[in-house]
Amino acid sequence: MQTSEVLDLLTALADKSLLMAEGDDEAPRYRMLETIRAYGRSGSDEAGELDAVRHAYARFFVELAETAEPHLRRAEQLEWGRRLEAEHDNLHAAMRSAIALGDAQLAVRMVNAAGWYWWFGGHKAEGIQLATEALELPGEVDAATRATGAAMIAYFITTAGLGDLGQAEPWIREAQRLLRRNWLIPDPLLRLAVAVFPAVQDEWGRGMSAMEAMEPLLADDDPWVRAQIRLARTRMLGDEERETDIGQALDEFRSIGERWGISYGLGHAG
Repeated sequence: MQTSEVLDLLTALADKSLLMAEGDDEAPRYRMLETIRAYGRSGSDEAGELDAVRHAYARFFVELAETAEPHLRRAEQLEWGRRLEAEHDNLHAAMRSAIALGDAQLAVRMVNAAGWYWWFGGHKAEGIQLATEALELPGEVDAATRATGAAMIAYFITTAGLGDLGQAEPWIREAQRLLRRNWLIPDPLLRLAVAVFPAVQDEWGRGMSAMEAMEPLLADDDPWVRAQIRLARTRMLGDEERETDIGQALDEFRSIGERWGISYGLGHAG
């Protein structure tokens, strides 16, 4: 179905008071009346289609979050952050649906896609709760996806004041265990978390110090990762090296227009 046909259908349903249009006239959001929603849910349940509908709903919002995720570390951060904020309740309902359906792979995918939005968007407490529920869900999850989810929880605990190292340690070790199978790490947040882990551990699984673990990422292909690593290691450097790293990190963040990163770097400079 073409976009124009979908819009015509939505407009027709709104004209019949089956949907309510809200927000901007040029980009309205449609809300279903609760009585209609309950009727539709009941009909889907009777037809044995409710689980399929819930799966489709969850997949749609997981894919939306996955589309948004890389933009949250670039100049489009505000635009995509606002879009995810508008869909906040839907993202969480989709996560709850995936958990209720026992779809561990889909639930952990949502953790990985929405994790950075939860973190910099001020939803850390609810984010870590949902992430923990997803990672504790029985079911098959591929190693890279699960490692990223475990690292995300550890990152929340160690950077957002939502726990102590003792609570982060099992998730750190879970990510390390899974990653030892394959040290090719495509996800930038996972690369960052893996490099930072030694800074919050007594020892690194491969015998590397924190500085040694971070060093390769100073030449990472992603400027966001390079900038984050420079800021993460500032406490391990002398004053002159620290100032140099902060300046280079700010240059990296400015080159990609990442506003949260610029603010974070200026905080370090202050």
